[in-house]
Amino acid sequence: MKRGLGVELYADVFLVENLIMNYIVIWLSSKLAGTKIKSYRAFLGGAIGAVYALAAFLTGITDNIPGMISKLAVSALIVFAAYGKCTIKKFVRYIISFYISSFLMAGIGLMLIYSFDISGEVTNGVFYWKGEASYFTVIVMVLFGILLVKCALDIFKWKSFKSGNIIEVEINIEEKSINTEVLLDTGNTLKEPVQGKPVLIIEAKKVEAILPPEIKRAEDSGKKDAVEMYTELKGQNAFLIPFTSVGTQAGMLLGIKPNYIKILTGEHVGLVKEVILGLCYEKLSPEQDYSGLINPQMIVYDSILEEKSNKERCG
Repeated sequence: MKRGLGVELYADVFLVENLIMNYIVIWLSSKLAGTKIKSYRAFLGGAIGAVYALAAFLTGITDNIPGMISKLAVSALIVFAAYGKCTIKKFVRYIISFYISSFLMAGIGLMLIYSFDISGEVTNGVFYWKGEASYFTVIVMVLFGILLVKCALDIFKWKSFKSGNIIEVEINIEEKSINTEVLLDTGNTLKEPVQGKPVLIIEAKKVEAILPPEIKRAEDSGKKDAVEMYTELKGQNAFLIPFTSVGTQAGMLLGIKPNYIKILTGEHVGLVKEVILGLCYEKLSPEQDYSGLINPQMIVYDSILEEKSNKERCG
C-alpha cells in the first residue's frame, strides 16, 4: 500500500507489528495498574489500536482537532476492550497506566533511533520503522519496557510500606491454609543461608494446625531445639537458619518450605513462593498484635493474583 510521496508499506506487516506493540503496551499497563487481564482482551485492544493506526495512516484523520478527539476516544475504547466493565475510578487508573506505558515505549523508541541510527518516518501522525531493523527494535523495546516497569513497581512497593506496618498473610502448607497478621520489620533481613530465600519468622503455635505431621511428632516428643528437630526430620523439607537478636548472640531457627504465601494488602493479593518459614517457639508480640515478622524483600512479590475486592474487579 502507498500513501503520500513514495511511502510504501505492506498492510499485513503494518497491522501485525502494531498489534504486537499495542499488546505489549496493554500488558505493561496492566502491570502498572496492578491488575490481571485476559490475553484475548489484550489481543482485542491491540487489534483495535492496529486498525485505527492503519486508518490514520491511509486517511490522515489525526491531522485536526476532531482527529485528536478520535485518538482519545479510541484510547478509551482500547482500555475498555482490554479491561472490561469496572468502576470509573479504576477506569481512570487504567487509562493513566495505558498512557504511561505508551509514552514509555515511545521514549524507548526515540532512544533507539538516536542510539542505533535506526530509520523511521511519520506519516499522518503515524510513526513506523523502516527496514529489517523494526524487528530488532521491537525486541529491544519489549526488554527495556519490562525492565523499567519492573523497577518502577519494585520501588513503588517498597515506598508504599513503612516499617511497623501490620500486614495480613495467608500461609499454605501441604494444601492447608491459615491467615494471620505479621509485622513488616525492616530489621528482618534473615535469609536461608544455602538457597538465599527470605525468611518469614512465624510463631509455631500460630501455624501448628497446618504443620507437617513430622514436626508435630517431634514437638510431642518434647523436642523444641531447632537442631534436634532438624535431625529428627532428617532434613526433609527442613532447613536450619542461623540468626542473632538482642539478648541472643547466636541461635538457630527450624525452617520449612510452604507451598506459598499470599500477602493480602491494599487492593491486591500478592503471591510469594520463594520463601522459608522460620518457626519461633516464643511470643513475638507481648500484646499479640501480630504473630510473625516479615522480611521486606517479600513485599516485592512474585506476581499479583487478583484484586482483593472482587466486587470492583474488571472483567
